Amino acid sequence: MLKARVHQASLLLYQLQDEVSGQVPYYGQNDGALILPLNNCDYHDFRPVFQAMHYLATGTCCYAAGPWNEDLLWLFGPTALSAPVCPVPRTDLVASQGGYYTLRAQHGFVFTRCTTFRHRPGQADMLHVDLWWRGHNIALDAGTYSYNASEPWNNPLAQTAYHNTVTVDDLDQMQRVSKFLWLPWLRGRVRTFSSSPAGWFAYWQGEHDGYQRCQPAVHHRRGIVRLGAEHWLILDALHSQGPHRYRLHWLFADRPHTWDAERGRLTLTFPEGEYAVQLTALTASATASLVRADACSPRGWRAPYYGVREPALSVAMTTTSDAVCFVTVFGPEPCQVEGDAPAFCLTTASWRVSIRLQPHPDASVLTEARVCGAYTDCIRIA
Repeated sequence: MLKARVHQASLLLYQLQDEVSGQVPYYGQNDGALILPLNNCDYHDFRPVFQAMHYLATGTCCYAAGPWNEDLLWLFGPTALSAPVCPVPRTDLVASQGGYYTLRAQHGFVFTRCTTFRHRPGQADMLHVDLWWRGHNIALDAGTYSYNASEPWNNPLAQTAYHNTVTVDDLDQMQRVSKFLWLPWLRGRVRTFSSSPAGWFAYWQGEHDGYQRCQPAVHHRRGIVRLGAEHWLILDALHSQGPHRYRLHWLFADRPHTWDAERGRLTLTFPEGEYAVQLTALTASATASLVRADACSPRGWRAPYYGVREPALSVAMTTTSDAVCFVTVFGPEPCQVEGDAPAFCLTTASWRVSIRLQPHPDASVLTEARVCGAYTDCIRIA
């Protein structure tokens, strides 16, 4: 029974793993603890853990030989190094009990979490999105840095404003009543997880009630759409009976980049090529800003290890309105957003997609998405 449980836990990690780097997304507090270091891989590389646990459970290896095999030698002896290699496929993850979800594309994946808490949350980060592409953590979690440093570094990265999601009126999703306690615990719900007949689209939608305490109450729905092999569309629909300040935030690795504030476009440069991020606000005017390593606040920083911080790129789009739909498009090809809610189009050099939204807060954000041109496919959400 114990071996089976360990195997299931390792399979969860494996489905959350980036296949190029061996890393997994941060989630919650990151203390940087590794109590049994038996290899020379980086702390973030989970291949040694999974290789050893997979061998324990199945007597086979998941990865071909590499530096992650050192744990096998120490824990199981030299014979383990000659075990047959039986790769495990990675698919879209639905771990509904814990609320962990991934959508996978040809060269990357998106991770998010949406759940009703059963245990004390470490950070106010419901619906945070991590995005990976060709081994690079494009949109990332800031980490933790320190619990006990002097202000402003006394565990600020646990706040909603530093995660890849939306804040309302500069409030956290839950009220922070002590260093490690948030109240009341919010409730999350997954509404949709489906794909189109030809597989060009996949759609996930979640929501939470953390901003129902606002006056008047705010509904936040987040939709994640996979577009073909390498593009992603993130829809954030917020609705209220009165005006609020809505702020969409994204944190990116500190890469060479160009930033067009007027168009809301960030272009990152990687060895594999350029990667574009397009931000747009539908039905409301908005302003966009980019900050790198702010000298007076934690904005534009990340903590890859506990007690270590380094610059990052923080992009925010802000508007004051009753309702808004933020649109964020990620991909190696730049994307134009044309039109306004409830119907608009996304256009790249390779394809054109028409999108239809549902403004009602009790319905799915996405009603229909249709691709035209070299590809033909459609997804409809009731």
